[in-house]
Amino acid sequence: MNKFGIGGFVPAPQASSGARAVKALLVVVGFVGAIIAGFYTYTTTSDWALVIYAFLMVSYLVGRGLGDILTEPHKIKRTLYFAIPALTATGVLYVTHAWWGMWWLAVLLGLVVGAVLIGGVLSTVLFPGIAKEEAEDTAARTRRQLDL
Repeated sequence: MNKFGIGGFVPAPQASSGARAVKALLVVVGFVGAIIAGFYTYTTTSDWALVIYAFLMVSYLVGRGLGDILTEPHKIKRTLYFAIPALTATGVLYVTHAWWGMWWLAVLLGLVVGAVLIGGVLSTVLFPGIAKEEAEDTAARTRRQLDL
């Protein structure tokens, strides 16, 4: 959370234990959903690269993004922040597969070029405050996990 709080005027509230529980539950739900998405993708396409893509996108959107969106509804922009990398990744994946017909290349370019380069940069440029908050949140989660 931004140390200056909402709009820079109110002290930032600490995440309640309920919000942390919701986020933890959604990490598990995202992981299970990602496995199900992977199985479904494999049964419809029989392509391992697309399975990996489906797994990563579902785990990212549900396990990471949805928890932040649900526990902090006053931050509607956060929805776009998490959706942009997934949308750009899917767009690059679609165009690459349409041009060359190779799923492995489409997935690789979708993840690296679409999600990380285009989506990550675009999200950070459009929502720098959210990007900073997410970086601080990731650092705090990492510190908590390493302290365990």
